[in-house]
Amino acid sequence: MKENISAFYLITTLAIFSVALIGMIAGCDEKTIDTPILGPAAGSGPVGGGESQQITLSASPSRTVEVGAGEQGTVEITALVENNIGQPMSDGQTVIWSATVGTLSQTTDRTIDGLSSVTLTFPKDYTGCSTVSAKSGDASASIKVCVKTTTESIRVKASDTIIDHGDSITITATVLEDRKPQAGVQVDFSVSGSGVLTSSTSTMTDASGTTTVTMRGNNTSGSDSTATVTAKTSDGRSGSVSIVVKSSASTPTPTPTSTPTGTPSEVLTLSADPSVINMGGSAGGTSKIVACAYTDGVGDANLQVNYLTTSSPAGAGSLDSLSDITEAGGCTDITVGLPVTFTATDTTGTYTYTINATTPDGRSASVTISVNVP
Repeated sequence: MKENISAFYLITTLAIFSVALIGMIAGCDEKTIDTPILGPAAGSGPVGGGESQQITLSASPSRTVEVGAGEQGTVEITALVENNIGQPMSDGQTVIWSATVGTLSQTTDRTIDGLSSVTLTFPKDYTGCSTVSAKSGDASASIKVCVKTTTESIRVKASDTIIDHGDSITITATVLEDRKPQAGVQVDFSVSGSGVLTSSTSTMTDASGTTTVTMRGNNTSGSDSTATVTAKTSDGRSGSVSIVVKSSASTPTPTPTSTPTGTPSEVLTLSADPSVINMGGSAGGTSKIVACAYTDGVGDANLQVNYLTTSSPAGAGSLDSLSDITEAGGCTDITVGLPVTFTATDTTGTYTYTINATTPDGRSASVTISVNVP
């Protein structure tokens, strides 16, 4: 009897063990793995990882911008920061900015979608370029951006700046672009104070860029006062000149009984530096021409000077402009550019280049340059 019971327990134990063993073997066919896979494919961000490897810079609206006189040019610079396989770096990469000229909106920034941007502001009335640089991690890049100031202007001059009540004077407006006369520009004149415009107040500039209006002094007060004439172009440029108008009650200035001696009251001088240019082979030469206008020894600013030239033989040289405006102190300069090379008939000898300068009020002067070709 005991032997039968022992056999029963043995068989039962073996059966239970067999079932458990079969279950374990069957479980091995399941492919579930709970341990996570680590590496570049497991998370977000650039596959390359690590430090920034390359930066690409761009400028908006362009690498060169134009601004008007008195304005400041601005350019937006954007950096694209990428890793070593050309993917944008993850957010938050530090970018350090610098510029050789101008002011940056910020010098340190962090990337968003691999991008960082700054705005460069050039100095007022600045014409030139600035090199903007960006650095992030191991990468750096630079871009050259420039600003050009347009020199459109209008200059206004009176034939006399102190007049009596009832006297008339001529107001001349000269319209320039890049220091050269602009023809066919509409100019509107207006006056404030002790003056009356007695000719057409809306005129067009001629070939020399000038146009005029007549003003009569009108001051019936008991003291001297001022009249201001303003000239404005259709595109918004403007300039003005002020004239002292003596009171009608003022004592007239006595008329001189004799003609003053010495230097005339209105003078124009013209000089060339150098006045002799020696050229050899393919070498070229330039001469600086300076015109100066004076009234009673005082420099006349904003006076137009027109140039006429003759050359013997023809083609010995040329001016880069045929007119200019005197600046503070009464002088202005213009450059003479002589040909770098000559034709066979011009290879030897001495040639002359004569410049004649005139002003709208009748002054004139001349200078001659000698060109020697060995």
